[in-house]
Amino acid sequence: MAQNLLIFTKEPDSSNAKTRLRDNTNSNFIQELHTSFVLDTLELSLDSNYENIFIFWESYIPNNFSITSDKKIIESVQQGKDFSSKFSNALSYCFNKNNLPTSIIGTDCPYLTKEILNESYSILERNIHPIGATQDNGFYLLGLASSNSLINFSSIINSENQVDRLKVEYLNHKQLASLNDIDTLDDLEELKEYITNNSIEYHRTNELLSNCIT
Repeated sequence: MAQNLLIFTKEPDSSNAKTRLRDNTNSNFIQELHTSFVLDTLELSLDSNYENIFIFWESYIPNNFSITSDKKIIESVQQGKDFSSKFSNALSYCFNKNNLPTSIIGTDCPYLTKEILNESYSILERNIHPIGATQDNGFYLLGLASSNSLINFSSIINSENQVDRLKVEYLNHKQLASLNDIDTLDDLEELKEYITNNSIEYHRTNELLSNCIT
């Protein structure tokens, strides 16, 4: 059975992306960083085992964002009054579209790998919910086996420990590797330090930050 991968993000040129980083870092650099995150996430997703790629943009579908792939790509705009309703509505849209197992990711976790995406795909094949936790108790990936797995995400997203709440809701789950997402200046500095001795699969991001270091 085919599966969906839903990318939930802001437009590459969004001035609202990474607001906490913009307060402490050059705005043009953060803009370029966010664009790299988006493009690298999409490239990684297209290279994964997921057959259908859904992209939900925050405000509009970018006209100058050229996407070419043999895979089926569906773009849409997030709908809802707040983040949790937009999150839930995006998942509901996918299930209403084709009723296939669906995983959802953001674009601010450059430690993500194709291996992890393919592992989540394999887990969903067994009707088990993959959960990718971040080191700040959030999550970078959640896989739902069917529309019956949809819940009210509001209390979870507004919780200080999202991943533990998800584990309670989805007892039949398997946790993926814990990764760090990039929300703060400390997160960014940690990523810069990491790539001095390691390579990440976010190639544009890796090049951008490597140039900053050198």
